[in-house]
Amino acid sequence: MLAVKNIFKQSDTPEDFELNQNYPNPFKKKTRIKYSLPCKSRVMIMFNNDVGHVIEKLILNNQEPGEYEIEFYADGLPKGTYFYHVIAGDFFDSREMELIKFKKSPPTA
Repeated sequence: MLAVKNIFKQSDTPEDFELNQNYPNPFKKKTRIKYSLPCKSRVMIMFNNDVGHVIEKLILNNQEPGEYEIEFYADGLPKGTYFYHVIAGDFFDSREMELIKFKKSPPTA
């Protein structure tokens, strides 16, 4: 299951569009993605797997200038490389993220 939570941070208006690397990366269950908008923009965020299949497409409509943070929950997704893309007006940027999962060790006697 994939869940995304959007958090808006009111701040001084950023000077440029920006997409930051997710943190932590690699990640186990959830990771955070931050981006900045210098002006009101129509925003779309897409998540793809390593062969280009769209995992999730979020159309967030118009967003005010400021800093935003997305929490990406990867429940149900297999480990591997994923990509996220932000499209805002004429701005487009992508980053790579790595989902890792560890098998639980059996209890020792």
